Amino acid sequence: MATQRRSVDKHEVEVLGHRPSTEAHLEKVPEAIDVNGFRVFGLSPEDADFYTNYPPEKRKKVFHKVDVRLIPMLALLYLICHIDRANIGNAKIEGMVEDLGMTGVQYNTVLSIFFVPYVLFEVPSNIVLKKFKRPSHYLGGLTLAWGIVMTCTGLVRNFAGLMVTRVLLGIFEPRHSSETGRRAGSARGSGSAPCGIRKAGAVASPDELHHHDHFTTIYRPKALTLETPRAGFFPGAIYLTSFWYEPKDLSTRISYFYCASAMSGAFSGLLAAGIAEMDGVSGLEGWRWIFILEGLATIAIGVACFFFLVDTPALSKRWLEPEEIRYLELSIFIKQGGGSREESGAGGRVNWRDLRMNLTNWRIYVQAYFLVCQSALSYGIKFTLPTITKSMGFANTQAQLLSAPPYVAAAISAISFAKVSDRFFWRMPFLVTPLGIVAVAYSIILSLNGELEAKKGVAYFAVVLAVVGIYPIQAAAASWNANNIAPASRRAIGIALMNCVGNVGGIVGSFMYLEKEKPKYHTGFGLSLAFGGSGLIVALLLEWSYKVANARKARMADEAKAKYTEEELFNMGDRSPLFTYVL
Repeated sequence: MATQRRSVDKHEVEVLGHRPSTEAHLEKVPEAIDVNGFRVFGLSPEDADFYTNYPPEKRKKVFHKVDVRLIPMLALLYLICHIDRANIGNAKIEGMVEDLGMTGVQYNTVLSIFFVPYVLFEVPSNIVLKKFKRPSHYLGGLTLAWGIVMTCTGLVRNFAGLMVTRVLLGIFEPRHSSETGRRAGSARGSGSAPCGIRKAGAVASPDELHHHDHFTTIYRPKALTLETPRAGFFPGAIYLTSFWYEPKDLSTRISYFYCASAMSGAFSGLLAAGIAEMDGVSGLEGWRWIFILEGLATIAIGVACFFFLVDTPALSKRWLEPEEIRYLELSIFIKQGGGSREESGAGGRVNWRDLRMNLTNWRIYVQAYFLVCQSALSYGIKFTLPTITKSMGFANTQAQLLSAPPYVAAAISAISFAKVSDRFFWRMPFLVTPLGIVAVAYSIILSLNGELEAKKGVAYFAVVLAVVGIYPIQAAAASWNANNIAPASRRAIGIALMNCVGNVGGIVGSFMYLEKEKPKYHTGFGLSLAFGGSGLIVALLLEWSYKVANARKARMADEAKAKYTEEELFNMGDRSPLFTYVL
């Protein structure tokens, strides 16, 4: 039995209560082979030679292919999802509220009801997804259903009808699981290896290593599987990209499709300005055409998913060469960190140990607070920005058009912050800075005390500044969280947990801007300032806690290596003394 020594902090290190004999619970494996700094058990010399000597120009070419096929489709889906979420704000200033006879906080209720089924149906959606050989078909079907409901939203006649369509939108929003990654790396039968891999062994992924070579020796599992995250589109996309790309490139790749969320605000305003001119066509109001035409566009994208969305390397023979497929599957196989018989044997079942580790990891809840802040800020401003610009004295069409530039600036901001964050592989400053920008922007807006029309230049500048600060937050927070959870199965659950808690911010954001407070919006602007300021302070404290934890872990490293087997250290994941947190 393993006993805990006094120098080991139980909050930072998981102490295993049972240590079975190494000979009894590990397979006999060949000598370890060094592969680009990783010690890999069970990897054939032929595969090791192929992977390590794969020409750099070919590596660049194959990942460029992945970039072209994976990221644009994820970005397009994220774009259309957020356009369809945000267009209700554009429809509002075109007379939707008055035409449907809505009063009081009914509009805010309509906004918030979307998030209830959105959270509740995440897990069932992923369970159904696992029945599909090609996840692209399931996701395409969901997108089709989403588009149909969006089109029907343009035909509702009252508050109740609008509520029903918003609930259905929450149910059918496309959810993208990392099932694609799981099948890409899963073994074809017990003891077999992925296509093109000859008895490849598992290694610790870069996410789990953090430059500690002594934490890389892992035994070969009987079958390799990637756990499916219980989450919606965004966490699933994060998890998927975390297996296709190195950790140092993760924030940038996430920002590419997350900036689509920012661009959705721009497109939504531009599209609404044009579509609203159809007011009276076929006897329908302009705001109805906003929902109808954007819903039809969503249906078209749903059809495109069946043909263009990437599934797995093995199912991508039309655009990948055989040696590229082999290299990608080797790369995915190596990066996933397989890890242990416990993980490999779990299959699609819930890993209760990893779930417990995440539920008791207080830092995940702190990371989730950043998403609460971001969700409240982004949804609050996205649902209300057209109304705010109209309060500056602009006509409907001008207000719709002026809601676009802030989001263009936000998209540039999101990518720029992410690139610099990846360049230095440092997350905290690129979370604190945007939160600080948000706090400054809302301080300026509050100082105007509702005189938006009289001081429209200052007001509009502050609005642009606020949106520029809001959109880099999620990519930075999501990357920071993903980088600091290991092993792979635990990271999947941790990302999902962070997302579920973070979605609470969407409900808060739906009620921040009350119609009766227009144009001062003291509640909305005040809470936005509070989220920006508090998030900044929390980020600084979180990095300090990571520094303290890393120092404590460093003092335990030698003791831990002497006391525990390498498998036990790996199974501890981020709680191992040999795991270093990213700051």
